Amino acid sequence: MKVLQPSDKSVVLSIDEIHLQQFFDYKGGSVVGAASNSKEAAKSAFAFMISSIVFMYKDVVHVLPTCSINDEELFSLIRKTIRGLEEAGFRVISVIAENNAVNRKAMSFFTVPPKLSFVYPNPCDVSRSLFSCSIPRTF
Repeated sequence: MKVLQPSDKSVVLSIDEIHLQQFFDYKGGSVVGAASNSKEAAKSAFAFMISSIVFMYKDVVHVLPTCSINDEELFSLIRKTIRGLEEAGFRVISVIAENNAVNRKAMSFFTVPPKLSFVYPNPCDVSRSLFSCSIPRTF
């Protein structure tokens, strides 16, 4: 694999919620299937993926199994993910997620007071913009 150049590290953060079958399983000496925020089995998982805007680099950076998540928890997770990526040397240019109420509300918390927009201040550098794109679910 090519070592990423500074220009390759400008990325889009994509967030997708994947619905799961709810059950626990015993694999490799561990119980799997638990939600990260509940003692119940996970109902869905949020996958956080990055893709370079100039290079063909793509990667999954975080997967969070959940029972349910609200807009404030999702906002906190998005902000934490962006900060981690920026600390690792990436520049997050945009966040892309499905056009649902929780995702839109989570993004609105990037401004005080919360406001729906398609441009927000970057949580790591307020002089840079963070673009938000909501896409309709297709399948």
